[in-house]
This record gives sequence, structure tokens and C-alpha cells, in this order.
Amino acid sequence: MHRMTFVLVLLALVGLVPAAYAHPSAVGKTTFHDGVDKKCTLADGNAAPFAAPSPKHPWGTVITGCFRATKPDYKTVAVVREWDLFHGRAVREATFPADNGADSLRVAVAGGRILMVVSAAMNITIDHVMLHLLDKNLALVKQWDLGVGGYADIDAEGKLGAVIVDGWNNSIVDIRGEALELYTVDMARGRLDGKRIFRYKKAGWPLLYHAAGSVRVRQGKVFVVYTEASRTKAYRMSKDLRITGGYVRAYKDSMHSTAEAFMALGVHRVLIEYGDRVDVLRPYLQLDRRLAAPRATGHVGFARWAIDRATGRVATENGRVAARMGAPFKRCVDFTHELVFRGAKIGIYADRSTAALWAFGHVVIVRSAPGLGILAFDPGSPASPRHEK
Repeated sequence: MHRMTFVLVLLALVGLVPAAYAHPSAVGKTTFHDGVDKKCTLADGNAAPFAAPSPKHPWGTVITGCFRATKPDYKTVAVVREWDLFHGRAVREATFPADNGADSLRVAVAGGRILMVVSAAMNITIDHVMLHLLDKNLALVKQWDLGVGGYADIDAEGKLGAVIVDGWNNSIVDIRGEALELYTVDMARGRLDGKRIFRYKKAGWPLLYHAAGSVRVRQGKVFVVYTEASRTKAYRMSKDLRITGGYVRAYKDSMHSTAEAFMALGVHRVLIEYGDRVDVLRPYLQLDRRLAAPRATGHVGFARWAIDRATGRVATENGRVAARMGAPFKRCVDFTHELVFRGAKIGIYADRSTAALWAFGHVVIVRSAPGLGILAFDPGSPASPRHEK
């Protein structure tokens, strides 16, 4: 598999592989809808549930985002969209100025408002990491310039929002940066409430892009996870950012020494994935058990996943569903990951999923297709006997 990919990359470099796009296909009787906007660019992004199902939008809508270059000056704009899951198209959108190096747009929805952060994934750093608070009509309520920074992650629930940025400042001169800046947001009042800095040791150079830190919000608590040189750290904090629990996972093997940490919140547990393992933690971050991580397919790294709060089901970004974490997975959608060679500028990459989430009982996968791709599918009954071999 890897050898064949390497050969195709070499062929693409000399122009022997034409432009190609990935085409998801259903497995069994899975019903899915897929929409792609090839005019947008996206290195990293996610989506968040927004409008509940209705006659106009049978599967509901999500908020998502991407980037476009405007003519005639080709300045980069960040595009935030409401996306219809059933019809596979944008319902409405709003645009905001962004640094030309910005390539990551992540969103969170809570209390009828939208929190959006524009940052850098593959471009390592930009001069202005921008945080926007929007109302339900996509109109700007407030915005904050968080300064020079790299990758950012975001989450919100109720009136509490949180964003974590791979921060850069005058005291941080290393090419990768050595501090994570965590901010909390009062969603109702439209203000930044708190800030905390986590300093970390370098974990080596990333592959493709680096997600330095992950943040989640649940019931007024803020959870943060990040990986440094030889260990993964997680913290549980109150809304004023006092630490109320912590967890450290050290490892010696080289595989995990550069692993990116990813966090998801279950109904009664916190789950952290790194490399090929998932640590299941109790609410105050004591270790409960360890599981094998969902297998990745078609891209470098592990498969990100999401937990449905209503049923406890788990969905991965490569189209699989399990009744719970640790249970066998069934494949619902299959992806054909094809290389892309585009014009005079050599840009070789595969269709890549950047996020998975549950929205109104459906699984939603955000992709760089290339462009912005939003795929939604009906996972069927939680008790389905069809499992992945």
C-alpha cells in the first residue's frame, strides 16, 4: 500500500497522473449524501450541529467553514457556512478577512451562537489567529485577534466556549513554538473571560500538519490534551481555569514519541487517543482502561472519531460505526483515496477526512475532497450485526 502510494507520487511529480477526486460509496444499505465545493480550500476543519431536522432540511444542518481567494487581488477570505446534510449543499454563508497563510477553520455552536477560530495547520504559523463570535444569522457579534500562532482547536457548550492555540510570542523563538494558549469565552456576553498558558517540550517535526492541542467543554468544565516529547498530558479545569484533575501518559517507543493526542468526551468518560491506543479515563482523569484505537485508512495518522451522546455509539472519520467504544466496528461508507496533481503548481495530496461528528442521529464527515466535502450518512440501528472483519 505504502509502496504503491510512493510510486504514484513519483508519477504525479512528472505529470503522469491526472487530476482525480475521491468518490465515497455505500457499504450494504447505507444511505448517505455527499456534497463537495471545489472552489474552496481546506487543510483542516470541522463542523458543528446547528438546525434540527425539518421539512426543508430533513437531516438538519451543520455549521462548517473553508477558505476562498477573492478576485482581483486574490486575498484569502474565511467562509463560514450553514450546510444542508440531506441535499449536500450550502444554505447560506458569510465571509471574513483572513491571513493568506490561514488554512484551518474550526467552529463550535452553543446557546444559539457560533464560535469560529481561523488558524494555521500546514503553514505552521500566521500573524493573526482570529476568533469570531457570530449570531444565529452568521452576523458578527465580536472578534478577537489572538496574535501570532499556529494550529487552534475550539469547543463550546451552553454559555462557555474555549479555544486553544499553539501560541507564539516574543519569548518563544523556537520554530515550532513551546506554549499552548487556552482562552475561555462567555458566549452570552461576548467577552474573553480567562487565559492560561501550558508550556510543552517539542515532540519532533510533524507529518503533513501538527495538531498541538485539543480542547473540549462539558457541563462547565474545560478539558485539554496535548503531546510533548515523550508523554501525553491531559487536564480537567473549572470554567475559571483552575486545574481539578490531571493525567500523564509516558511512553518510550519511537512510534508514540511524535504522536498527536486527540480527545473525545463520552457520556461518563473522557477518551484520549494517541498513536494506536485509546486511554479511557474517569471524569477526574483517572485511568479506567486502555483500548486499541480505530484503524486509519487512506491517510497518515490515526482515525479521528466521535461519540453520540444520545446512544454512546462511536463513528470514525473513515466511515465506520460501533455500538460503543471497544465494540467491533461496522463499515458504512467506503472512501476511494486518490492522489491529485493540479496544473502548473505541483500539489499532491489524497482526499483526507479532517473531522467526524454526530448530528441529529446521523454521522457527518468533513473532508478536503479536494475542496470542502461534507458527507452525511444514516448509520442504521445501533444493534446491527454487520461488523468489519
